[in-house]
Amino acid sequence: IDNLLLLNPESSSEATRQLIFEVTAHEMAHQWSGDLVTMAWWNDVWLNEGFASWMAAKVSDALNPDWLVWLRQHASKELAMSADARSTAHPIQLQIADESQIRSAFDSISYQKGEAFLRMLEVYLGEDAFRDGMRRYMKAHAYSSATTADLWEALQAASGKPVAEIAAGFTGQPGIPLIRVATACRSGGTSAVLKQERFTVDDPAAAPLSWNVPVQIGVIGGSEPVRTLLVGKTAQTVNFPGCGHALKANLGDAGYYRVQYDAAALSALTKAYPTLAPADRVDLLADEWALVAAGRAPLADYLDLTRRLSGESTLVVLSDVIDKLVTIDDLARDAPVRSEFRRYALKLLRPAFERVGWDARADDGNQTVLLRAALIEALGRFGDEAVIAECKRRYAAFIAAPPSLAPNLRTPVIQTIGRYADEATFEQLRSLGKAASGTEEKLQFYYALAGAQNTAFIGVSIKIALTDEISNGRVNRFLIQLAQQSSDPGLVWKDVLAERTPIVAKLPAGRGVLMLTGIAQASSDPEVGRELLALPEAQASQGARYEAAKAVARIHEQYVFRKRLLPALSQWLAPH
Repeated sequence: IDNLLLLNPESSSEATRQLIFEVTAHEMAHQWSGDLVTMAWWNDVWLNEGFASWMAAKVSDALNPDWLVWLRQHASKELAMSADARSTAHPIQLQIADESQIRSAFDSISYQKGEAFLRMLEVYLGEDAFRDGMRRYMKAHAYSSATTADLWEALQAASGKPVAEIAAGFTGQPGIPLIRVATACRSGGTSAVLKQERFTVDDPAAAPLSWNVPVQIGVIGGSEPVRTLLVGKTAQTVNFPGCGHALKANLGDAGYYRVQYDAAALSALTKAYPTLAPADRVDLLADEWALVAAGRAPLADYLDLTRRLSGESTLVVLSDVIDKLVTIDDLARDAPVRSEFRRYALKLLRPAFERVGWDARADDGNQTVLLRAALIEALGRFGDEAVIAECKRRYAAFIAAPPSLAPNLRTPVIQTIGRYADEATFEQLRSLGKAASGTEEKLQFYYALAGAQNTAFIGVSIKIALTDEISNGRVNRFLIQLAQQSSDPGLVWKDVLAERTPIVAKLPAGRGVLMLTGIAQASSDPEVGRELLALPEAQASQGARYEAAKAVARIHEQYVFRKRLLPALSQWLAPH
C-alpha cells in the first residue's frame, strides 16, 4: 500500500510521517518474528503480528521519544478490547480448521491484543528479563519454526516468573478480565479488595472465564511504592497507610484488563483527575466508557468525568474522548437530543482548540500538531460555525494556491469541506481527486466525498466506486468510509447491495465479504444484519460466516446501546 510507504515532503502530514515510520518498523520486525523464527501453523499467527506490532512501538518510542508512542498505543489496545468484549471474540491462538479462516486471524486480536499482552508481560517481568527471554527464544528457534509455548518457556526461564500460568488465560481463551476494586478505611489505613470476573458487552451467554492478571495499583500522589498483585480466582487485598487517598489500578495503562471501582474509589479518583498522569487519565476515561457500553455503569459517570477536561491538552486523552463523542453522535443520529449533545461537545472541546489555535508556532511539538488537526476535524463535525467558516476560507485559498494550506491542516480542512459540500463543491473535490498524482492526496479528496452529509451524494459516491477513479484495492475502503461517515448508513447499505456484483468483482478473492460486513456494521438496524446473513457471500465459507457473525454482533450491540443511551443522554444534558 503505497501511501503507507511513500512520503511526500511537500504535502504529507506529521500523522502520515509517523504512520509510515511505524509501518516500516513493523515490517522490519518480521525479519526476526516471521523470517528468522517462523510460526509452526496459522493458529500462532499472532507470534508474527503481535510481536511485530510490539516491536514497532518499542523501536518507534526509543528513536522518537517525543512521539509518546507507548502512551498513544492506548488507542490500539482499545481497538482490541472492543472486539474482545463481544460474543464473537476469539483467542489469540485461533484454531484454524480451513483456509477461509486464515484471513480472520489477521485482526485486532492477533495484532493489537498480541501487542498489548506482550507489553503487559514486559512491564510485569521487567525490561531486562523480557529482552533476555526473547533472545533465548530467537536463538533456540533460529531458521526454524516455533509455537506460543516455546515463547513462554523462554520468557519463564529468563525471568523465573510464572509466565505460562499468566499467558494461558490471555492467549488460550477469548475475552477481557475485569478487576473490581472496593476500598474501605480500616484502622487508619486504606484497604482495597480486588476481585476479577469476565468483562463483556452485549453477551449475556458468555462463559465465566478467569485469568491470572498482573495488576499494578498505587496511591495517587503518595510516597508509597506501587504494588504488583497477581489476581486470580481468589480475591486479593492490599493495604496502604492513611485514609481518604485516591487509589488507581492499572497504573501506567500497561495492563490488558478493565477496572471498575466502587462508588467511594471512583469519587476519589474523579476528584484527583487533574493530578493523574496522562496514561492514567485516559485509562480511567476509557474504562468508564466501556462500563457504560456494557451496561455496568450509568452514562452520567462518564459524562461527569468529561466535565473535568477544561484544562486538558494531552493528545491521547482528547483523542480518546473525541472518539467516544463521535460514537454518541452516531448513535444519536436522527434523535432530537443530537443537537443538544453537539452543543455540549463543542463546549467541551473549544477550550483545548483555543489553546492550540489554527496556525503552527515555532515551539509546537508533534503532539500539538496532531492535536490541532484532531480538534479542527471534531469541531467541524459537531457544527462549530467559526471553524467551518475558517475551513471554507482556507479551502478557497488552497484552490487558488495549494501551498497556502499547510500539510498538517489539509485533512481536517478538506474533510470539513466535504462534510458540508453542495453539488459544486462535491464535484470540485471529485475533480481534485481525479487529478491527484499521489495515493495519499487522492484518498484525502475521496474520503472527504465519503463524508458528505447530504444523502443525495450517496448514490453518486457508489457510482464512483464503479468507475476506475479509485483503484480496485481502495474501492472497499472508500465504501466502508462512506457507510461509517454517512448521515444514513442504511441507505449506503441498500445502494451497495443493488450494485454489489460489479463492485465485488473489482476486489481480490475474499475481500468482498469483508467490504460488505464493514459497510453493514456501520448500521444499528437489525434488519441490515439479517440481510447480510442472507447473502451468499456471507455463507460461502467458515471464514465468511465468522466475519458476518462479527458484523451482526456489532449491529446488535449498537441497536441495544442506542435504546439505552438516548434517554440517559437527554436526562444528563438537561441540567448541563
